[in-house]
Amino acid sequence: AGGIATYTQKTTRMLAAGGQEVHVYAEAHAGASQSEVLDGVSIHRLPSPGTRPRELRFLQRAYDVAMALRRDGPFDLVQACEWEGEAAIYARFPRSPVVTRLATPRYLVEALNDAPARDRRRSAVVRALERRQTLRSTAIISPSRSLAEVVARDWKIDPDRIMLVPTGIQLPLPAPSPPPPPELRPTPSLIPPCAHPTDAMLPGRESSASRASQLGRSER
Repeated sequence: AGGIATYTQKTTRMLAAGGQEVHVYAEAHAGASQSEVLDGVSIHRLPSPGTRPRELRFLQRAYDVAMALRRDGPFDLVQACEWEGEAAIYARFPRSPVVTRLATPRYLVEALNDAPARDRRRSAVVRALERRQTLRSTAIISPSRSLAEVVARDWKIDPDRIMLVPTGIQLPLPAPSPPPPPELRPTPSLIPPCAHPTDAMLPGRESSASRASQLGRSER
């Protein structure tokens, strides 16, 4: 899955886990049901437009998305990335507030990759859909400040309209520290006190005083 799909999957799961009613509209693929519920998220798969040329297919996709949202809505909020302008028509005739999350517009991808002029001409419709969706949105969010600044400059958007919402990640947590070792305390000595402690610490040896006493008796 790409970045948009990964972001959508993780975000919608967390929203559903928090008790929100969440619907996701995605393109159908072979072997998948038209609709299902996964992890509390209602997923609706729209058939892929079979229209030609490619430019008309993007318009058909935006129309299908708008019709699906109007059929199942209204919703408290509709969030869509600007990529390919899939919510462009709905943003023109909304029934719910639309929030566009910047992923990386097509014009910027083409500029960074130095796309040939032929490809840029063919993507003119997509670029227009992406820009119009973003401009007509109730709110615009961006995962990074640099992306927000570039898009605001190139699309003549008031920078204050774009809110910075970093993509959430799950940070690795450090392993729990092992418990401290038990405190060692000295135990009381069971050896009785004596005048010659050095002798007492050598088991099996007689003390000096005992030997002296024995020697004295033998001399007598």
